[in-house]
Amino acid sequence: MSAYMKPATLASLYDFDKPDVEQGFEIRSDTIDPLTTSSRRVKFRLEPIGYLDSNSLLLFKMTGPAAADNYRASCVTGGLGAIKMARLSVGDTIISETQQCGRVLFMDKFSKLDRDSMSRRHAHYLGNSFTTVAPESTLASEDAATGQVVMSDECGSYFGLPANYNNRVVRSQAIQQGKDLNYQVGILLGDLFPCLKRAGTIRTLPLYLFDQYRIYIDIEFEDGDKFVNKLDGAQPGGGISPLLQAGAGDISYTDIKLQVDYVIMPSGVLDADRAQTNKDGGLTLNYYDYLVVEKVLAAQGAGEQEVEFRIGAQERDVHAVTMLKQLTTVPDADFSGRNRALMLNNVSDAVNVESYQVNVNGVDRYPFFIESPATQYDLLSYGVGGEPEMERPFLFQDDNDFASGITTAQSGLAGTYKPLSCDLRNGLPVVVGGGTLIGKYPIVWKYKRTGTAGANDGAGLTTRNKMNGAANVDFIVKASKQARIMSTPVGMDVTVGV
Repeated sequence: MSAYMKPATLASLYDFDKPDVEQGFEIRSDTIDPLTTSSRRVKFRLEPIGYLDSNSLLLFKMTGPAAADNYRASCVTGGLGAIKMARLSVGDTIISETQQCGRVLFMDKFSKLDRDSMSRRHAHYLGNSFTTVAPESTLASEDAATGQVVMSDECGSYFGLPANYNNRVVRSQAIQQGKDLNYQVGILLGDLFPCLKRAGTIRTLPLYLFDQYRIYIDIEFEDGDKFVNKLDGAQPGGGISPLLQAGAGDISYTDIKLQVDYVIMPSGVLDADRAQTNKDGGLTLNYYDYLVVEKVLAAQGAGEQEVEFRIGAQERDVHAVTMLKQLTTVPDADFSGRNRALMLNNVSDAVNVESYQVNVNGVDRYPFFIESPATQYDLLSYGVGGEPEMERPFLFQDDNDFASGITTAQSGLAGTYKPLSCDLRNGLPVVVGGGTLIGKYPIVWKYKRTGTAGANDGAGLTTRNKMNGAANVDFIVKASKQARIMSTPVGMDVTVGV
């Protein structure tokens, strides 16, 4: 008799009993008001229920100082730029905390998204509205030169003519005084907290295991001058172009709340994760952590400037290091304020001649200083994990571009976002163990520049931005982090390691 005709096997073909297997799950939604609040800080408390879904939202509105319609969040970042700090903690243990959250998120995620995705899907939540057109099809309202970033008529703000800033206006989602007149901003908690993203599963942070702890989310908001444009006032004299930014205290926040989704999995899944906490090593959550290291770059002086920045990150598993810099030059006849109007605090200024080298564990990462802007762009795409979807004038402001007429500084929307990055991944598609383990010797970033002085045409129009002044420098270190949840005789123990 064939093996396929055995009675036991044949009987199984007629077994139509439904196995008792739990396959469904429940999502419980809740709107949470702040536990405590101040002008710039709020604290929320979560319930120890199920898993915290990464699609949960931080919701808020912004209000202006007067019944005017000339304030608007940045067309590029929208309400994302409002988040200065985000922290998720269990008891006294900080699971995830990111400083300069808006800048970090834009660099690591949103700068890599195409304009269509940003303007359609994400604009619904963030309130950003930025599209461009080719310079050769210059709009009548935008007197821009070849190679510049030319904003389309669909942008949320119009900064006026480059020569005189005339006709500047807010086209959509103006920030007004009454809260009922303003749009609501929604930011995914999965973007704010990397620990809410576990590859291959919807099970994120198991809140139900923390029933003996208080679970908090702390949010700190930015001042208005970091991400909000103010499109009014007369143009300053002496050829100085305005920054077109709100005052630090102009913007207030209201209707702040969390729209939380608790994912309640079948009891078998809950019991499996709880059982894992009893095993050696416990239940582990691997995720990314962002460290912001702040430095200052002195004014250049005569000749080439060479500086070494010690970033640290000892005993960390580092995946990438990215350099963002902001020239501290006050806008004058040699520095276009319009250059800053679009990106505001998210700007990372380009320098016409600059190069860098990175020393990791006492060894230079590259065989020579990286000077070519094209190579710097390629290394940036490796460092941030994808090609930045930024128009060329955003990233390039080198001498060859100026000399060939590909770009100028006259419209100001050029060379406003050029991070420099170093990829330290080792090729393994994992979080913990996928980077470079930094030993006792700190990461050293070596930087050179020969930035030129500013120039103007004598009639109040900047022809080259000042690129040799002092600058504030931020290094964004992307490293791995691990939270370990272990069952003890006195309850769950939560530890976080690097």
